[in-house]
Amino acid sequence: MSLTRGTINVMRKFNILFLLLISCGILYCGDAGKNFPRAVDGVIDLRNWDFAKNGPVDLSGEWDFFWKEFYFEADFRDPAKNISRKKIKVPGLWNNQTADRKNSSGDGYATYRLRILLGNKNRSLAFMFFDMGTSLEAFANGKKLVSEGRPGKTAKETLPGYRPQVADYVADSDSVSLILHIANFHHKNGGAWETIVLGERDRIYAEKQKKIIYDFFIFGGIFIMGLYHLGLYFFRKRDRSPAYFSAVCFLFSLRILMTGEYYIIDFAPGISWEMVLKLEYLSFYIGVPFFVTFLHSLFPEEFSRFILRVFQGLAAVFSAAVVVSNAKFFSHTVSVYELIVVFAGLYSSYVIVRALFKKKENEGRTELQRQARLFSSEPLPKRVKSPTA
Repeated sequence: MSLTRGTINVMRKFNILFLLLISCGILYCGDAGKNFPRAVDGVIDLRNWDFAKNGPVDLSGEWDFFWKEFYFEADFRDPAKNISRKKIKVPGLWNNQTADRKNSSGDGYATYRLRILLGNKNRSLAFMFFDMGTSLEAFANGKKLVSEGRPGKTAKETLPGYRPQVADYVADSDSVSLILHIANFHHKNGGAWETIVLGERDRIYAEKQKKIIYDFFIFGGIFIMGLYHLGLYFFRKRDRSPAYFSAVCFLFSLRILMTGEYYIIDFAPGISWEMVLKLEYLSFYIGVPFFVTFLHSLFPEEFSRFILRVFQGLAAVFSAAVVVSNAKFFSHTVSVYELIVVFAGLYSSYVIVRALFKKKENEGRTELQRQARLFSSEPLPKRVKSPTA
């Protein structure tokens, strides 16, 4: 099958879409090459860090960890407590890293603690928190900063929740004791799986605003592209590839609202944590069959119909599991589905390369046929008589 002009145009737009995403991602991650301080043995030293010049810093590294305990700052100041410290990497999961090394399920609760050494006090700072696994309360020098859900010591006491947010903090001393209470009984993984960012208040809010602008720029661009191709389908319903491509665009753009900053919570404040997670997983699981169906519509001869049906069937099974089960069960399915996505990507690449080579072969064959026709239709030169004849 040779590539039609419509197919080539759709592929060009598809390439432009992903080049746009990559370019914006590079621009947004402009500070990735900086050498940030890291927490070591439960302490991060920021006394020589210039927030005004170098910007915010993420509090990654080695934190103090207290499994199945909810400690407060007063507990650490009480010598009678005799608290034993463990270490854990942040960001990261606590699965298989707990004191008994038997918590592969991710269930449990714990206290995280980090001492932050600052150069001076009376500074207007702010902490940027992301989603944690899967409920959080944070305290700085004993003062509550934020909460996401409600951490508890049992599944009944715990309310999971994702709520990325910024918390203002005025440093009243030259050090800060940052304490996290985290609990999880509703997801396969638990722990402080995202980093926390600390910086000057105005800079943190500027970074937050920058992230919002970036997300909605990408959301708007992809969503408009989906509307455009949906309009193309209504004008040319015989060609279904624009409809499939528009579905991919819609799912990709809606996924932006359901991950990262979880903007869907702002649009639907009463939505439950489990419903947010279901929508997040479904936008991922359903996107794969639409993508491979789109490729099949472009290259029906190169893309096996049997393999297409396999991808569609697997997506239906995994999506049904998300719909009918709770998060504790369906959160285990994503690691398996990621393998399916890898195979789908490899097979899709094979199909595209095969189609391009076939196009070149057809172009070469067409050129040979054209040259042959020209040669056969060209009259032979007449024989010139010799002057001596």
